[in-house]
Amino acid sequence: MIGTPDDVFLKMLEDSKAAVLVTAQLIADKGHPVTIQPTFVRPNFEDRKMFSDGGDMLVSYIVEAKQRPKLSFTNKDDFPYDTIIVEKKHIYDSRIAKPIYYYIWNKDLTYAIKISVHNTRQEWIITNRLNSLENRRMDFYECPIDLVEFVER
Repeated sequence: MIGTPDDVFLKMLEDSKAAVLVTAQLIADKGHPVTIQPTFVRPNFEDRKMFSDGGDMLVSYIVEAKQRPKLSFTNKDDFPYDTIIVEKKHIYDSRIAKPIYYYIWNKDLTYAIKISVHNTRQEWIITNRLNSLENRRMDFYECPIDLVEFVER
């Protein structure tokens, strides 16, 4: 016997709890904070629209923001290099949870280069250069400028 619409709904709701927990754990194991949303059971079938949820969980992702205080740019055409430094290699490699985006702002904080890690990571190159702040050479990840998006504040 199938049961009433409420019986079917309550069974599906109960059955979904395990999937929500397993999914949340999978995402948390990759280093991303997860908040499971509360579940409210509607008092009756007629009120179902008021009790529909907006999703099972909220996931926080890492976004890294940097500024290049000596660089002035607004778009690809006036950016002076073929690549943009994304991150020191050892810092990126040591992260358990990697950023999903990098925003690298110009000196005036008016335009940024937005780098989607998912869309560009396979194309990053490793360069060894002098880090003038630390006065030593180190490896950096750089992204080809053709793969980024320029955004205005």
